[in-house]
Amino acid sequence: MFKIRKSLEAITKLKKTKAEKAKLTEEKLREVIKIYKEVTEKIQNMVDNEGQLTTLNAEGILDALQHLTEYLYSKYESYTKIEKEAIEVAESVWSFDKWRKEGRKEGRKEGKIEGRRERNIEIAQKLLKMGLTVEQVVQGTELSEEEVIDIKTRLIQ
Repeated sequence: MFKIRKSLEAITKLKKTKAEKAKLTEEKLREVIKIYKEVTEKIQNMVDNEGQLTTLNAEGILDALQHLTEYLYSKYESYTKIEKEAIEVAESVWSFDKWRKEGRKEGRKEGKIEGRRERNIEIAQKLLKMGLTVEQVVQGTELSEEEVIDIKTRLIQ
């Protein structure tokens, strides 16, 4: 994208007719669409298949890409046809609304898991104070033996 931006800047400085510059600029902006499509498809694969990205992170990356693309279109005259094409590509590959909903759902799920974990730690502390063994606390809280031993050590200190 940054190479394309530099190319677009160089086109404006060329000693060519306005029509020639417009044609070269349009070609470069079409490259942006191609890159945009490749990136959004890769991000979608990373979220769907490989689990390498959360939907929240993917949305952030795509937002940044979208802002960069909007900048390029706004800076180099009005190429509304190409701009519409880029938006259609993005929308056809993946719905941002779907990502937002999934991101919120993922965040709630992570919050519930963290809340349960914190609650289990509190319960473990109470059970250890009541004199239960590490093994009994592990069974009652679903925490690992190492975690319960660590909690017990902190309580003693």
